[in-house]
Amino acid sequence: MVSHEQRVEIGRRICARILETFKESVLAVFITGSAAKALDRPFSDLEMTAIVMDSVELPTKFYA
Repeated sequence: MVSHEQRVEIGRRICARILETFKESVLAVFITGSAAKALDRPFSDLEMTAIVMDSVELPTKFYA
């Protein structure tokens, strides 16, 4: 089980990795879905979106 605070911290770490890897190409990274609204539950997923420059492709990642 993961608390809302733990889920947000995981999101911060993922965001830092994206920014380290893609640097200036990243315009924004944010949490979406129930975690963004603080409506997540212990077994909720963490959904994130990255907005990047036109010519940049970030790989889609899914973790279980």
